[in-house]
Amino acid sequence: KLKQMDSKSLESVFTAFAGGAKEINGKQFAKMSKDTKILDKALTSTDIDLIFAKHMTKGVKKMTFAQFEASLTDMAAKKKISKDALADKIIKAGGPQYKGTDAEKVKWHDDPNLYSGAYKDHAPKNKPAEEEEEKKEKKATPVKKAAAPKKAKEMEVAQGPANTIDEAFRNFAGGASEINGKQFAKMSKDTKILDKKCTSTDIDLIFAKFMTKGTKKMNLSQFTQALDAIGAKKGISGQDVQQIIIKSGGPVYQGVQAEKVKWHDDKELYSGVYKQGGPSNVDKGGDWPGYPKKNQLNLVSYLIFHVSIEATHVSKKK
Repeated sequence: KLKQMDSKSLESVFTAFAGGAKEINGKQFAKMSKDTKILDKALTSTDIDLIFAKHMTKGVKKMTFAQFEASLTDMAAKKKISKDALADKIIKAGGPQYKGTDAEKVKWHDDPNLYSGAYKDHAPKNKPAEEEEEKKEKKATPVKKAAAPKKAKEMEVAQGPANTIDEAFRNFAGGASEINGKQFAKMSKDTKILDKKCTSTDIDLIFAKFMTKGTKKMNLSQFTQALDAIGAKKGISGQDVQQIIIKSGGPVYQGVQAEKVKWHDDKELYSGVYKQGGPSNVDKGGDWPGYPKKNQLNLVSYLIFHVSIEATHVSKKK
């Protein structure tokens, strides 16, 4: 065993390599062997992995300090040195070493006094006192909370009551003679027949029971049978379910109602070309002399066409 003082020093180094934890993993154990420079021809990185696998806790793949101390015996035996000598070498390392690139000094970047132009007025503050003053100013100045955006008004558009169950059925079927599963589910939601007794899952099962196999659709006769099954689930008659659907009339459509914008909605506030009806690619002026009932755009097209023909004749003559 190690001396008590050496054991405490070694434990602090162990904790440093473990990142402050009470256990060290394989990656940290390998870094410890590299940073403390205990690796050589006698003790290789492969030996380190095998020693860690031998002493680690199975399942968590980590090693406690007691297990770490036990692993020192195997490492010292490989290096043919004493356990105390190996521990001293690890203690002297102090902890993990981190490598990085030290950037070279660039006076035009590092010295704010050499800044010019816009950068001179916005030079970075590298003085702690200036940073503290800036923090105090920010704390003293109350921050105004941004106003929460207004929520758009949601609106529902529902049809009026239907006269018969046939009419309500066709409304939910989009005018078709058959209704599909998606439309049947929307019908159950829009008519508010869903509750704890008849859930959306029940609706899907009822549709699957009465639909035509292959087409996965339901005609009016199958629809009324399905309503009887829904009534049985809710504890009411099929006729009562039909009346609920007839009163709803058809599907409910939801949308967002736009807020009023006076500059857009009030045409008396229009200005410029929009006051005259908006921009146009056709000139509304009078006829050109010699070209009755021709506007300027048609005349320009006519001239371009004939100029291109003349240019073609000239090139052929050449």
